[in-house]
Amino acid sequence: MANQYSLSNTADVAVATAAVISNNIHDNFQSLSINEILTLNEQARSLLVQARLLYELESIEISDNVSKSLDALKDATADIEAAIKTIKNVQKIIDISAKVVVLAASILSENYAAIPGNVKDIISAVK
Repeated sequence: MANQYSLSNTADVAVATAAVISNNIHDNFQSLSINEILTLNEQARSLLVQARLLYELESIEISDNVSKSLDALKDATADIEAAIKTIKNVQKIIDISAKVVVLAASILSENYAAIPGNVKDIISAVK
């Protein structure tokens, strides 16, 4: 399908042409026959109808583009949500690893009183 710009420009040209025809009828009314006036009038009307259709097509094109953009945004949102979930999982692993290091430090420093609390912290972090 044509892009919005060309649809709009073509419609604008059709409207301008219809205006020129109408002005021509007005300016030359006395010298035109009734058949010429009717023919020119019909041509101007036809151009305006075509312009309206082109503007409607432009609206449809814009709507299609918005729909495609929304679909792309939904896809991007799903990707971002997956990345956030991965980051949360990595953060949980980092938190558990840090608690294991604290437990190991308690064991190596022979701080036996802290070991039960450290184990409890690891268990709560795993849940």
